Amino acid sequence: CWLTRSRRHAGPHPSTAGARPKRFWPWSPAGVLDHGSMERYQVTLGFAESTWESIATSTPRYHVSDLIREEPRNGISPSTNNTGVGLKTVSTSAVTGGRFEMDGNIKYAEIEAGRVRSYFVQQNDVFVVRGNGNRNLTGKSGIANQSYDDLFYPDLLIRLRFDEAKILPRFAVAQWNSPSVHRRLVARAKSTNGIWKVNGGDLREHLLAVPPISVQVRFLAELDQLESARNRLRRRLTLVRETKMQALQKGMFGAA
Repeated sequence: CWLTRSRRHAGPHPSTAGARPKRFWPWSPAGVLDHGSMERYQVTLGFAESTWESIATSTPRYHVSDLIREEPRNGISPSTNNTGVGLKTVSTSAVTGGRFEMDGNIKYAEIEAGRVRSYFVQQNDVFVVRGNGNRNLTGKSGIANQSYDDLFYPDLLIRLRFDEAKILPRFAVAQWNSPSVHRRLVARAKSTNGIWKVNGGDLREHLLAVPPISVQVRFLAELDQLESARNRLRRRLTLVRETKMQALQKGMFGAA
């Protein structure tokens, strides 16, 4: 796997060597979820983290202002309703897990399309949470995977459009949301009436590591594999919960 090639280890990953196995789930039926699969997943994540740190420390960093096609832009927030009348907009909760998710976050605004057309969400737009009461959520980013002709973004999000000849938007987002990089941005946040905020100037001065595009592509391919592994793990955990509940019900009430 490409993530592990830059740092090979003869034995277990340093983060797990000599440590007692963590008990991720107190009960699991054989063949559904075992400690081995969980530990392999954790080691893989450890390798990914180590490789990311290697990239970050060995690659030149650039200000975001040098990596975008246009200036950071706040959205627009007219009065909204929940009646389904008007054009669609979203809450800041649409930025989640590195993605821009419309489902479950929709609001409506009775406003002419001409007034908000320049705020319509386009594929590969990156949105950064400009303000939030939770400091840890301020400055988080998410990428739109498709374009919309009836959806505009709100004032509490800032739009970034990266120059894909320099940095891939997905790579920028993956890096942006990593703990060490996000902490550097949040350090700039200011609190106003209990709301932590960053602004376009903060984003312009933010630093991102920019390896060659070929490296970015391979890194994203490995992240996709990790995401697939995480989804498989979630499905297994769901099965464990369902199986455990069925066993408890049978123990309490007897077989149906």
